Amino acid sequence: MDIETKVTTIAEVSREYSVTRNSIYKWIYSYSKNRKKGVRTVIEEESVSTKLEGLKSKIKELESVIGQKQMKIDFQEKMIEFAEKEYSVDIKKKIWFQTLLWYWEERSRLKIKMSLLYTVLNISKQSFHQRLKHYLCMQEELGYLLPMIREIRDDHPKMSAEKFIE
Repeated sequence: MDIETKVTTIAEVSREYSVTRNSIYKWIYSYSKNRKKGVRTVIEEESVSTKLEGLKSKIKELESVIGQKQMKIDFQEKMIEFAEKEYSVDIKKKIWFQTLLWYWEERSRLKIKMSLLYTVLNISKQSFHQRLKHYLCMQEELGYLLPMIREIRDDHPKMSAEKFIE
């Protein structure tokens, strides 16, 4: 029966065969195996246990992703540790500001909150902004100095750096 399998509706059958809806309902209640008069059938789209299983599966999947990400972080930290020993440089200390500055400049495009990044990195907003202020002052000074240095170098191409500093 098309109505029971939801291929068609009672209204469509009523129009197609020019029969009242009451007649269709009477026929359904008399001959249907699934619908009986006075009995309300509740169709549960997804049972609680099915939802629970789905959520457990999702949790397992997310735990796996977190585990893989943590493994990648551990691997990269070990690489940095080896590179620091090899080149005798504290890489994390040297480039944390440059990395954080990149995130700060790209924050609207990346749609990240800097406060969350400060928390994750265990640094204060104040320390970053102090360093940022210092960086911007240096950039401003370089903006003034570089054209003057270029002009002096153009005027005196053979001048040594020693004389240049004097």
